[in-house]
Amino acid sequence: MLNASTIGPNIMAELDRHRSGPKISDFSNWRTPPASAVRTLDELPPEARESVGRAIENAKRVRAGLHLIPPDRSKDFTDTKIREAIGKADITALSDEQVEQQIELFAHVRHSGRTEEFAFFGKNGDQTTTSMTQFIIWLQERRDAETDDGTYSPNVSKA
Repeated sequence: MLNASTIGPNIMAELDRHRSGPKISDFSNWRTPPASAVRTLDELPPEARESVGRAIENAKRVRAGLHLIPPDRSKDFTDTKIREAIGKADITALSDEQVEQQIELFAHVRHSGRTEEFAFFGKNGDQTTTSMTQFIIWLQERRDAETDDGTYSPNVSKA
């Protein structure tokens, strides 16, 4: 059986050093990583930078709750098409087909977390908004509030 007297002094010194070092349960040092572990994005290889970028985007989506509804990647929603749709953001001037297209496009922008990337101004009759979410609501109301003769009035939803 081993005891302290049968263990050499160099092994005992190593054990003492280990016992006095930082422990997993010591939370005081967890707030700041060691300087050797800190890297800037520029110091990382390109693959790692891409991975970090995707992780940051995913974290933003989770924080905003957008991870629950994945963006529709089957459509071709380019920035040019988004800007064109923003230029036509007047509900009373849209055909029924354009209403459906704009609902899909603006919902994609919203769910992908990119609403802040575009300056938005939408109209619904005499109402205006800079909120893409409000505009989507108006588009959905327009789609659902068509009258029997196929016309639309922005005042239908007002009570």
